[in-house]
Amino acid sequence: AGEPASASPPPPSPPAFVFVGGEEEEEDCFRLVAVGSGTQRLSALVGEPSSGDAALEESRWDIRLSPEASPVRSAMRELLAASDAPLGRAFAAVAGADATLWECAAIVSAPGAAPQILHADATWTERPLLVTSFVALQDVTREMGPTRFVRGTHTDPAHAAALADGDATGLATASGTPPPSCVALLQTGDAALYDGRLLHCGGANRSDALRILFYLTLRLATDDGVGGAETLYDLCGRLLEDGAS
Repeated sequence: AGEPASASPPPPSPPAFVFVGGEEEEEDCFRLVAVGSGTQRLSALVGEPSSGDAALEESRWDIRLSPEASPVRSAMRELLAASDAPLGRAFAAVAGADATLWECAAIVSAPGAAPQILHADATWTERPLLVTSFVALQDVTREMGPTRFVRGTHTDPAHAAALADGDATGLATASGTPPPSCVALLQTGDAALYDGRLLHCGGANRSDALRILFYLTLRLATDDGVGGAETLYDLCGRLLEDGAS
């Protein structure tokens, strides 16, 4: 059994994203489009599709998971609390050991799923607030629509403001080219850790397999009293105790 990281204040400016065992591939050829153009649409949300409307058939799900469920706790123990858990160390370094668990869930993208619109997970703030890790539960190939991260878009509210009307073309440079980005090509067990203000999107799943990502979101400690019930430090300690019993 290892020791949970000691509590410490979070650094003022964590990096936009970190790959834990995964591969990032630079690209400058993706298209910036307006949602209304028909070339990109908001992916379906969880729920029953309208009767007879095949166009709204579900193809992408965000499934909340209970951190207390035995398989979930086992996965969290392996990812966060084990002595050789690089993701736990990365979370502690980026978010701080006093960050609290905010979300525990899985994203599922079915074959034929449309690409997501470019988005951030949190309203822009001067300091980072949410840090999320996507963990691949199978190899994520290019055909499966890996997550695309647009570099540097967490640093300035102008990037998020450019998407206010659902039009990503406002992110183009003066020469009309898209900003630099990368896609997360992950093998099973690899993780991508990113700042919630960073613009990103899931790609179209053109494969014949499900793309499933287990994800955890931590909320950095703030003075407003908002946060999860358990800090990363305490959570890791409890996971280690559970594993030893």
